Amino acid sequence: MRKALRKMMALALAMVMVLSMSSIVAFAAEGAPADASISVSGLETGDKVNFYQVLKFDETAKTTGGWVNGTGFTLTDDQIQKILGIGDYAEGKSKHDQAGIDAALAATIANMAENTQAKFADVQESSGTATAATTEVGTAGLYVGIVTPGKPDYLYNPVFVGADYNSDNQSATHAAVTTLSYEPASLAKKEDVTLTKELTNVAQQAVNVGDDVDFKITSKVPAYSTAYQDPTYVITDTMESGLVVKDGFTPAVTVAGITLENTDYTVNVANDRLSFTVTMTPAGLAKVAATGTAQAITVEYKATVTSVEDATVTEKTNEATVKFSNNPNDSTKYSLLEDKTRTYSFTIDGNLLGKTGTSYETDELIKTGLNADGTPAFATKKYHSGTTTTDLSPLAGAKFALYKEEPAAADYASEDAAKASSKIYTNAVETDGIITSDPNGRLKIEGLDEGTYYLREVSAPTGFIADNRTFTITIDATYTEIEAGQYTNDDRIVVKYDAYKVLSGYTVTVNDGTNDTTSTYNITNTGETDHKVVDKATYTAATGENPDLAGDAVTPISNTKGAELPSTGGIGTTIFYLVGTILVLGAGILLITRRRMAAK
Repeated sequence: MRKALRKMMALALAMVMVLSMSSIVAFAAEGAPADASISVSGLETGDKVNFYQVLKFDETAKTTGGWVNGTGFTLTDDQIQKILGIGDYAEGKSKHDQAGIDAALAATIANMAENTQAKFADVQESSGTATAATTEVGTAGLYVGIVTPGKPDYLYNPVFVGADYNSDNQSATHAAVTTLSYEPASLAKKEDVTLTKELTNVAQQAVNVGDDVDFKITSKVPAYSTAYQDPTYVITDTMESGLVVKDGFTPAVTVAGITLENTDYTVNVANDRLSFTVTMTPAGLAKVAATGTAQAITVEYKATVTSVEDATVTEKTNEATVKFSNNPNDSTKYSLLEDKTRTYSFTIDGNLLGKTGTSYETDELIKTGLNADGTPAFATKKYHSGTTTTDLSPLAGAKFALYKEEPAAADYASEDAAKASSKIYTNAVETDGIITSDPNGRLKIEGLDEGTYYLREVSAPTGFIADNRTFTITIDATYTEIEAGQYTNDDRIVVKYDAYKVLSGYTVTVNDGTNDTTSTYNITNTGETDHKVVDKATYTAATGENPDLAGDAVTPISNTKGAELPSTGGIGTTIFYLVGTILVLGAGILLITRRRMAAK
């Protein structure tokens, strides 16, 4: 609300009032308004304004200077005098410093406007490049404009505008009120509210079971004037199953510009720790309002990854919303902003994006059994391999150790040695760092994030010789950004969401010590589903690839039938190598000695 003192107009009207009360009749109801229209500027495209006439002229209303309530308004004489700055509110009187429309009175007027059906004008909408809503007036008076924002991230305080009289169609104009005058065009006071949900560490977009992920929510708390009755401001954070607020951790809340006390806000974490709310109390909102402008609010917390699905990619969404009042006198009316983060976990030899059936299994690593002559030791099965299939003889029961650091010989000398190694990786789902090949020879390793891992066979099935290679496995992911936008929810509330990143593809590369084999998975996101912006990802087959087959390339890890002489745990072969070496050296020395003696 912008108040402007029109000194000349006010002075003219004051002189008339001083001369005689009868002169008030000069502001006859039929007097044409000096201002042909009223308007509210500073709007955004799509904003709407309802205009209501708060005061109109009535020559019989002597105690209020000839001004009375407009249709639907029930202001008291004292309130009208306060608006006009007359009576006890006139200059030099006891209440002079209280004259005008303060925030409390603005709230009262706005409430009356919303409760009356007597709009002065139909809804005026700002459109195109326009930033103002204008309507013509046929009678002078004081008007209030109630702005309905067209965008969910704005809210407005009530706007007051005035249309002055041109008394008896003469050239002299008089302000619509006396010592306080309101322009026929006024600037809307606008507050913009934002919401950003982000990973504090971008590298944490790829996660594994047991990881603690750092999140941060940033928004703005509006500086609500008291024109807003019981305003609401609530941040809600909701996580998908398998991602919970870290046990024992309470989200930390800060608001710029004020020192928060315990009574200024509440934090409620659900019993299952899948969600929490941060609510600003009336005391906290009042503190922000006292600063005169919206203040940034930050909520920081840790969430723990507790589980993943049986899928090559597990996508965990984490959604933050902020719900805030956008109507001065109806706390049930609100705007809603939304922002999401997504974290991903990866699986080797998993079900493609959670789909069931052998045609959807990925086969990056397959344990195989061979006879001594290299032929299959068992009946072969078909495994995916890019655009075709590969026949392999699966071997069950082979045990492998998974490491996050490259292991040394002591780290894989035996299964027990592997378990005791500080390099073994135990965060994979349902393992203690040891993975056993299943009847199909597959090594399902769930709950991996991006990065490099090392795999080593530590125990072969009876009758087979273990593979002695260290396999290096690298997972790389790529992401694409979804543009910001909005949608309408089931409550017909326009929800605005911020830009965010989603998985667009990933590769699994296996190096056997000599060669690389790379499996490539292209991910497409399904778009808006059930009022949610991007739901689960779907796999996109490569050109020429059977859409029922995954984009993987098989790396066989073969065990050959035979008996391996032990290198540890007994005399083994070492003693034979040692004795043989000593005998050869002795024979050499003896031969050289005899030759020298013969020469002499």
